[in-house]
Amino acid sequence: MARRWTATLRTLSLTGAMAYLLTAGPAAALPIVQIDQQNLSSTISGSFDAGARGQSFTPTLSGIDAIDFQFSAVSSWSGEVQLLEGVTGVDGLGGTLIATSNSVSVPSLPGPTFIHFEFPTTVALNPGTSYVASLVTTAGSVGMPFAQGTDPYAGGQELRQGINMTLIADNDLVFIEGLHGVPEPASLTLWAVALVGVALRRRRRRA
Repeated sequence: MARRWTATLRTLSLTGAMAYLLTAGPAAALPIVQIDQQNLSSTISGSFDAGARGQSFTPTLSGIDAIDFQFSAVSSWSGEVQLLEGVTGVDGLGGTLIATSNSVSVPSLPGPTFIHFEFPTTVALNPGTSYVASLVTTAGSVGMPFAQGTDPYAGGQELRQGINMTLIADNDLVFIEGLHGVPEPASLTLWAVALVGVALRRRRRRA
């Protein structure tokens, strides 16, 4: 009886692990693989800022599910990315909120690092329309590299809370937005076969 319960528990544990890997596990760990818009150029390492900062962009994809911002330094930072439709208001951060990313905490950094933010589901966008990825700080402060006065990304600009956006029209944060990877069908098939094999083995042992 004890052996049967042990075997059952092992099967359930393995089944749970398989189910996790087939759903949230792999997708949550994968980076952006289909890049829509990006700026990888910076001229200034960035200063600490506890207020909202953002980057406007003009997508060509009809939806995105992740965005990366480059951080240069943090002071026990926590926050999220809010996706806004439209560049409105004096500082450009007054658009309509359409999605909020997962919350991320960064205690420290070894140096300039891309921090990954994912949205719970793919956010539908209208290609050619302006959107804003607004980085909202809930704790601490962050330093972010940016390009000053060179306008390397023509589809948008850096935005700062309380700052007239026309004064920094040629600035851009370092960012990447698009779609993160999903498990390949072949990988899913292998996991499914393994799960069935384990179940059959357990049944044969009990017989």
